[in-house]
Amino acid sequence: MEDQRLKTKIVWSLDHLTMDSIHKQDFSQLGIDVLRIVYGRGNRDEIGNFLKSLHSSTKNMLAPAIMVDVSHYLHSKLSHVNISPEVQYEQVLTLSSQAKQGDLSVECHDWATSFGKDSNIYIGFGAVVLKTLSVTAKEVKAQVVQGGTLRAGMNVFDAHTYKEPTVFDLTGVDISPFKNLPVDYVVIPGISKVREVSVIRKKLNILKSDPWLIVRVDNKTVYENLEELLPHIDGVMIPRRELALSMDPALVPIVCKEIMQICHEKAKIAMIESDLLASMRFNPTPTRAEVSDIANAVIDGTDAIVLSEDLALGPYVDRALKACRNIIGDIETKDNVLVNWMSRDFIASTEFEAVAFHAYKTAERVKAKAIVCITRHGNTALRLASFRSQFPIIAVTFSIQTQKRLSLVRGVHSLLLDIDPSIDEVLPQVKEKLGSYSWLKQGDSIVFITVTLSPVALEASNLLTVQHIGEPS
Repeated sequence: MEDQRLKTKIVWSLDHLTMDSIHKQDFSQLGIDVLRIVYGRGNRDEIGNFLKSLHSSTKNMLAPAIMVDVSHYLHSKLSHVNISPEVQYEQVLTLSSQAKQGDLSVECHDWATSFGKDSNIYIGFGAVVLKTLSVTAKEVKAQVVQGGTLRAGMNVFDAHTYKEPTVFDLTGVDISPFKNLPVDYVVIPGISKVREVSVIRKKLNILKSDPWLIVRVDNKTVYENLEELLPHIDGVMIPRRELALSMDPALVPIVCKEIMQICHEKAKIAMIESDLLASMRFNPTPTRAEVSDIANAVIDGTDAIVLSEDLALGPYVDRALKACRNIIGDIETKDNVLVNWMSRDFIASTEFEAVAFHAYKTAERVKAKAIVCITRHGNTALRLASFRSQFPIIAVTFSIQTQKRLSLVRGVHSLLLDIDPSIDEVLPQVKEKLGSYSWLKQGDSIVFITVTLSPVALEASNLLTVQHIGEPS
């Protein structure tokens, strides 16, 4: 029997409207790998209190890894819809900066710079499109050029006034309430300059959990600068709808494949986020387009599927999670489905990469059931996962932080050991622990690898060996 767990990970998203619902959920039954908390203006303390409560209530069980996404801090959104939500072509609407004023109330990071005259306003990433007629200090008059249904919480985007974010735009984001809480990843908006990313990285030093830094590829400039950025970050999130607003939408599918390929080559995380399964807030089944989006993301080689934060507002959360698992499982069980881009020949440039690559090739040749690696910070597991092999990767670590971070890496299952990391002691104990995996049988071969990244390590521990379950090490 093969490993039945999904290789592609699932990220469940919550915002300030949906965080309370999590207390009623059983993580072991949900089948999620990472919990994404969307940081918005005014909910800093609310998130801090939620994470404290979550940490306290799950301290005796394995809670999901925690992702705090601060990128939405800069987003404009509909805070109130004060008219009939169905708007028609040529209808004139008033957008107001004041709560419950005008036809639509809009919450903005900076109202004065958010709207321009004679520009298009995209609501819900184009579900409704308006053309601005006039702009004042508190109101915007606009005409509907594409009708549809409006609801509070929808994203509001003006193509004319959009500017790429900088580190200065994030000065209002205060992460100090989370400094002693278990935050495993921090997501920032599409900042394209290395020096600004480095400033943010230093600011994250106040967080004792030392989270991985994820950048959203939400504009064309980040995409164009990605190879320069990747050495300074731990991964990317690709919000396809936002990306389509800053470049030709027809190019977004191939751009996603290019981003995936670059990230895999650099052993970085890449995940897809685009309001996935958002329709299941209201409906018990997903649309055909949503099923296709998830299936294609898996085929593209995404590490994780990031589900919409709107899901938790509706009654179909369990059905949505089950649908997501089923779609992923259907694709991953097809042996003839390969990653949907041309894999370039891998050229190892370091001893670490050479050992990892040959472990992967050895596993192919001996038809191993798994690759087992020792990893202190997750680097070995990330590199092995980047080859997108068909066999599972079991990452043995001595750090709960590393175990949590690896929750986001495709095809990786982590195993925490609380022993002194000596090779002579580790290998027998790992093989004993592997007996708990029902899909590993007596005599099954595994490839065991450990790589010392530092040339001044206390002992030489580079090791690549083929082992068999149930036999002495």
